[in-house]
Amino acid sequence: MKLFFTGLIILSVAFFASLAIGSVNIPIDELFSPAYREIILEFRLPKAITALLAGIALSVSGLLMQALFHNPLADPFVLGINSGGSLGAAIAVAGFLNIFPRQVSMIGGAWLGSAVSMLVILAATKRVRDSGSLLIVGVMLGYIASSLVSILMHFSRAEHVQGYVSWGFGTFSGVGWDRIALFSIPIIIIAAACFFITKPLNSLLLGENSARLLGVNVTSLRLQVIVFTAALSGSVTAFCGPIAFIGLAVPHICRSVSRSGDHAKLLPLCIVTGGALALIADLLTHAGGGGAVLPLNAVTSLVGAPFVIHALVYFRKRG
Repeated sequence: MKLFFTGLIILSVAFFASLAIGSVNIPIDELFSPAYREIILEFRLPKAITALLAGIALSVSGLLMQALFHNPLADPFVLGINSGGSLGAAIAVAGFLNIFPRQVSMIGGAWLGSAVSMLVILAATKRVRDSGSLLIVGVMLGYIASSLVSILMHFSRAEHVQGYVSWGFGTFSGVGWDRIALFSIPIIIIAAACFFITKPLNSLLLGENSARLLGVNVTSLRLQVIVFTAALSGSVTAFCGPIAFIGLAVPHICRSVSRSGDHAKLLPLCIVTGGALALIADLLTHAGGGGAVLPLNAVTSLVGAPFVIHALVYFRKRG
């Protein structure tokens, strides 16, 4: 409980800092003054909410994936869902969905790509019985999607390629008030629903056969985890681009600091830690100064990669 409240304090500080820091720095005591009201309400507040919810979605997705695959280095990318979303966005950028405005077609394409990837994985679960093989299916699906993206970009016009590359950098500033409800409602509902499957997830730690002996419907649980992960990570990919490493690093951080594998404890801790880390990563994009904004994915990779290296060393030592 102490860790949760500590994380909540860090999250609150990061949230208010994200309102104050940007191309124009605003003193904390003037955040709610009329002079800065438009900047706060129209730009920084929706951006901060987007970063918070994206961090929650990716962290919860990573926790679910790691529980399903018994692998502390699994994350939302392993099933190819994010790659499917990237492929959908690439199809939109290449002009195949040009009957809609470009931004709308990219969001719709990313959603559609994530959904198709999810359906392929769901079909695979009917034939693949163990999670390890399903993991390989997801990785191969990601390779296929990445290859198709490369082919599409090769035959696309330069301005279309530039638009896709910019989207691929990742950003939390693409969700305005007109889209915040569409982005936030699925994430909030699914994150809340995850609290009802913490006990079955704990049973999976003993292995699938042991979980079945304890009365857990492993097939149903696996489908739930895949659907939840697809919806959470697909939402983030559709609106913010493919955000790397948050889903991988946060569950590992939470396990390390809590020294617990109980998902009833890890889930709320991942929620506050993921939201805080996403907000901090967004703040670091302004570290260049001069109004320049660093690519979000570059920052999340620099922050997340050391934790992955630590995880490899730590779990190798533990065998």
